Amino acid sequence: MLTANPPYSDHEVASTYVNLMIAAGEAPASTLAQLLEELAQNDQVTNKLLEEIAYESGKKAEQNNCQPKTGCPVHSRKTHVYAENCCKEALRLFAPATLVQRRATCNTIVDGATVQAGQIVCICAHAVHMDTKQWVNPRHFDPNRDHLDITMLGSQASFMSFSGGMRGCPGRHLALTLLKVALTQTIERFQILPVPSTVSKTEGRLPKFVEWQMDGISVALKRR
Repeated sequence: MLTANPPYSDHEVASTYVNLMIAAGEAPASTLAQLLEELAQNDQVTNKLLEEIAYESGKKAEQNNCQPKTGCPVHSRKTHVYAENCCKEALRLFAPATLVQRRATCNTIVDGATVQAGQIVCICAHAVHMDTKQWVNPRHFDPNRDHLDITMLGSQASFMSFSGGMRGCPGRHLALTLLKVALTQTIERFQILPVPSTVSKTEGRLPKFVEWQMDGISVALKRR
């Protein structure tokens, strides 16, 4: 039996690890594919990503050449900020999750509807992300949006890709890190080009809480 405070069973710990690995594997893969399709048609965002990658590469080279106690400046640990914003916006626009479920711990009233203690409440993440009350022009890809917070805490708690709070997805930080690394490595090495399609984005999507591409996602990669 593994010890923890509070104590968890081996089954609970194993389930958490499985949850973590699925979220940290499937979410980056599906989101990256749709993000690359978006970038193939958005030179402005892609060029800004390349500028940030070049800057971070130069900063890393400077740090590697820095000798101890020579007065070299200490750089912030926060790197690839714009790339991270692109990843978060892709997670919002192409949310890999479908439903968030919670069990009510007490009787409550939500917008006039009574929720009894013990009832399961389901929230469609995609519906929240497309809500014009929460997001300006929600179907538009905009990495400069505010409150793209993967912990979903505070007054602007409308980013639902990994749920949020204490019971949010345990793989969210790992998933975001993998997605950011994969994105920067891909953009640095390849030019992303669009592939002509006879089916529009709207017509080719299958609404199923999230809008899956029925004919897959096609882009062309050209080595830089």
